[in-house]
Amino acid sequence: MKKILLIVLTTLLTFSLNSCSSDSGGSGSSLSFKVNGVEKKFKVVPDEDTGFLFVYGYIGNEENPSESVQFNMPLNSDSTINLIESFIYFNPDEVNGSTTLLSNVTSKTANSVEGTFSGNIINISGGASDITITDGKFSFNY
Repeated sequence: MKKILLIVLTTLLTFSLNSCSSDSGGSGSSLSFKVNGVEKKFKVVPDEDTGFLFVYGYIGNEENPSESVQFNMPLNSDSTINLIESFIYFNPDEVNGSTTLLSNVTSKTANSVEGTFSGNIINISGGASDITITDGKFSFNY
């Protein structure tokens, strides 16, 4: 009887450990672009909800970043161009602005999307001049 109980417990423990999956939360995701020629690489937190991908990227500490960017994109669109919506870039030394970017999705699966983007951000903070974003690249797993 003890042997059967041991086998059952071992089997249950094996199944429970193997069925646990780590929530990747964007593991392997990346976001980079150049701001007036200077490359910026962001840590990324993508979140898929109701057919949209919401993206938050930051440099430094997530709670108090030195720079951040956020935007969303529809995932159920058949189009591959200009899907980035509500793009907001924040850097206290340069600009706090929002714009619509030219974007191109180069690869899309059920759980990932990759692409490129570029554009100009209008300065809405009254400080620095407008900025140019070039060589934008993204790869998100969700």
